[in-house]
Amino acid sequence: MPTDSTKRQSRQATQAKIFTKQVFTWLRQIKNDHELPPSAALCALQLTEHLNRRHGGAAWASCEHVANAIGMSKATVVTLCADISRSNGASRDVGTRTSIG
Repeated sequence: MPTDSTKRQSRQATQAKIFTKQVFTWLRQIKNDHELPPSAALCALQLTEHLNRRHGGAAWASCEHVANAIGMSKATVVTLCADISRSNGASRDVGTRTSIG
């Protein structure tokens, strides 16, 4: 009979798989949105390094951090995040976080 620990680990693994699927679906949506510039996909990909499953997919990476990581200006990243938010329903709170879903 499975222990509580085993059940919890199984539940966490299932939740992680679901979250990973959501992240890849989000990235595909951005890639396939031809109204977005190609650089939006790179920005979104960088944001995935900061998504937090336990907080509803929120990412607290600063625009400056994302910009430095992908070799773009902070202003470009701010614009890309706004474009992504408008195009596919990701929510974006300037200065706080970006969330998928």
